[in-house]
Amino acid sequence: GAETCDMRAAAAAAAAAAAAALVVSTRGSILRFIRRRTATVKLIYFNLAGLGEPIRLCLAQAGVAFEDYRFKSRDEFLATKPTLRFGQVPCLVVNGDEMVQSAAIMRYIGSTFDASLYPASDARLAALIDALIDQAKDMKTGLDVAKYKERFGFPLDVLNDENAEKVFKKWRSETLPRHLEYFVKALDMSPTQWLAGTRTPTIADFFVAAVIKMLRHRDSAFPASIETFVSAVYGLPAVVAFQQRELFAELSAKAVKGPVEFASKEPKHVPQVTVKGGQVTISVPHGMAEDHLIEYIWAKDQNGHVVAAAKLGCTDSPTLTFPLPKGTTSITAYEQCNLHAVWASPVVNIE
Repeated sequence: GAETCDMRAAAAAAAAAAAAALVVSTRGSILRFIRRRTATVKLIYFNLAGLGEPIRLCLAQAGVAFEDYRFKSRDEFLATKPTLRFGQVPCLVVNGDEMVQSAAIMRYIGSTFDASLYPASDARLAALIDALIDQAKDMKTGLDVAKYKERFGFPLDVLNDENAEKVFKKWRSETLPRHLEYFVKALDMSPTQWLAGTRTPTIADFFVAAVIKMLRHRDSAFPASIETFVSAVYGLPAVVAFQQRELFAELSAKAVKGPVEFASKEPKHVPQVTVKGGQVTISVPHGMAEDHLIEYIWAKDQNGHVVAAAKLGCTDSPTLTFPLPKGTTSITAYEQCNLHAVWASPVVNIE
């Protein structure tokens, strides 16, 4: 009867709508895949983590190859500043188009290259992601104002160093813990390990984790769930691989200066290399303290390629162990002391 016809028509309309949605979704996925493979992308920032960090991590997670350009000096930045929109970085250049402001850049990365990072088609979820990023910005506003003073309109006779220290103390004791608790609650409410409750991380996770990691240098006591969250973000395979490539590139360019500048320090700085059972162990007979430590240990093969590396802290042992890469015929070990430059071991030939 008529009712049956109506039901069939409704079912057909629903099926057609679903098919159309699938076509649109598939088309969007294909377009983003093509963009990831063909876009020319360049990130311009300082040679530090800062607000460039979450952008780098988002690009890495999205699988976008990019030039990670870092100013070689403050003078280079000041010379470039007049040409930048709003006179600031980070600045992302995609196929010649420039974008600024970190949150806007990350939204663009998600919308253009990987919708899972920023599902713009889901207005409610996109709003939650934006809110989490804004909350992280609020968390560090007081710190930024006290640090940069005049940039935020505070003359030095109003916000002098003494007053700024009072701001720092109040921020550390009251403001930071209050804001961290907001993120603890967000994690408690999430059915997944990510802040917005998504199956995979979004730009909010990368931004919040990068900000918290930056703030951890100032305060060591963070809630356990926050520490777990940050570790999850920085433990993502794409992030680990990117940071390893970044570290290898940085260390590959370092020059050995220790023996020339600090000859008397040689006994405690020359790396020692042991190769046994397919494992390479590099150790440095040096103490590890906050003000005097081995910052990096790395190894190069016979072609001068970095094959293993570690960034160390004062609580780490100055050692590096790694499997001998196939085809390696020699290993040279290097270390960088924060006070006494870079040192190298003799070349160790592999039999």
